[in-house]
Amino acid sequence: MSNIDDNSIVRCPKSNLFYTGLSKRILDLVIVIVALPFISVVWVLLFFGIKIILRQHLIFRQNRVGMNGKVFTIYKFRTYSESGTSKNVNRVTKKIFRFIRASHIDELPQVINVLCAHMSVVGPRPYTSEECEVLTEQVPYFGLRHAVKPGLTGMAQIFYTHENSGEHALRKIHYDLEYVDKIGFIFDLRIIVKTFIELVKMRGI
Repeated sequence: MSNIDDNSIVRCPKSNLFYTGLSKRILDLVIVIVALPFISVVWVLLFFGIKIILRQHLIFRQNRVGMNGKVFTIYKFRTYSESGTSKNVNRVTKKIFRFIRASHIDELPQVINVLCAHMSVVGPRPYTSEECEVLTEQVPYFGLRHAVKPGLTGMAQIFYTHENSGEHALRKIHYDLEYVDKIGFIFDLRIIVKTFIELVKMRGI
């Protein structure tokens, strides 16, 4: 899949270039290393639950648009039944899948994307190329989102609830654009702490 049109990309303000480089990368690596023990335990548990018991592929892959419009492969834990395996999915399994989605455990494999520098811990959530093409036409300055790396969490996930309507989707994009404008070390730490608090509360950000 090809990258999106460079004309739709707006560059990050020069005042933020230092943090979006080495210092943000260091913060990403520190957070991932600290979280690795927890992530490893969850990975093993889901491996036995999904891969061995349900006999389904554990990891779901999809192409998304990242920094500067470059397309990369994002990783998630599978939270739905594959074609031909529905007979293995009972009511309990469906509840487990819903819990994994609501708690955002399904996003944990994206630490691979962080380690590969495709993503950051904090940033706008990445869209597919098709979604980006549509939203670039509909939302002014949408390309500014691609001035920074997409993230595991961000302002839109913390300060706005999950809604599927077009109005709510646009509101989330506005939060993403605000993040690009305010990006900084302390600001990222605040979002990380807020994310942890919401996860502990199990509200599903």
